[in-house]
Amino acid sequence: MGVNLEIDTGWALGLYFNNTMFVTQQYCRVLLNKSFVLVQVLKSLNYIDQHGAVQLKGRVACEISTHELMITELVFENALTELHPTEIAALLSAMVFEQKNCSEPTLIDTLEKVTLKALVIFLFFISKEIWTYETNV
Repeated sequence: MGVNLEIDTGWALGLYFNNTMFVTQQYCRVLLNKSFVLVQVLKSLNYIDQHGAVQLKGRVACEISTHELMITELVFENALTELHPTEIAALLSAMVFEQKNCSEPTLIDTLEKVTLKALVIFLFFISKEIWTYETNV
């Protein structure tokens, strides 16, 4: 009384293909929703206009290599105007620098306050916009 363990390869491949297609469709749907939310956030922050054309803020953000939105918001919200040019340079350098060791940098009080202010401004704008669009989708 042996058990027949032969598997129809065509059926197994078909099942695999169907499952893969289902997972891919679900993943694409999630990506599409996230992309829609991101585009809406960029529109509301005036990085692109209603037709998808890149605006001045978008062009500025494109020229920045890391933390694009945060640095652009700092510039356009005039958060750096109270600082001395050397402090601005230090703050922006710290934002784009990728540290390779584990020692934590020490900031002077002025830079610490501006960094905190920048982070609060950025997180407020972005989280508000994302929350608005995710609740409306």
